[in-house]
Amino acid sequence: MRTEVIIPCLGYGDFLSITLPETKRWFTTITVLTAPEDEETIALAQRERVSLHVTNDWRKDGAKLNKAAAINSCLDELDLEGTDSWVLLLDADIVIQRDLHQDDMPLDPKGLYSVKRRMCESVDEWLDICAGRRNVEDFPFYIPGVENGKVWKHRPTDNPAALCGYFQLWHATESLVVCVKQSVTY
Repeated sequence: MRTEVIIPCLGYGDFLSITLPETKRWFTTITVLTAPEDEETIALAQRERVSLHVTNDWRKDGAKLNKAAAINSCLDELDLEGTDSWVLLLDADIVIQRDLHQDDMPLDPKGLYSVKRRMCESVDEWLDICAGRRNVEDFPFYIPGVENGKVWKHRPTDNPAALCGYFQLWHATESLVVCVKQSVTY
């Protein structure tokens, strides 16, 4: 089993410079997704020796920011449909918590997964955590979705649009990739 991480980054190179090395501790197959004008992100991805997908689709259809089109362009290039790969869409300002782990239940290839996150709102706050001046537990949780009064982290694919955009994990089966691509709206 392989996990392909896609990190969309347009104008968040300052955050990516901190989060990308941390993400590389967890995953070996990473693609940074950006636009041609984001020279900082391009240079960072090259320095960190990760794959890079540069596209003008961020402005597709005259949009100010068409993140969905850029993500779909990257998914098309990676061509993971029907493989035994998992895809993790991870925003550039996200650091995976060191204690993040899968429950006793195995991942279901027909599921679409997300996680709760702690809100660290600046690079300085993150650096304080790294230096031990603050505890990650001191930061509040951001809850991406509530269904029937319960916080979800596993969402069946009947309504993937309800998932948050900063962390989405799915299996690269053809039907699921198509379903996710149709729901990636930001």
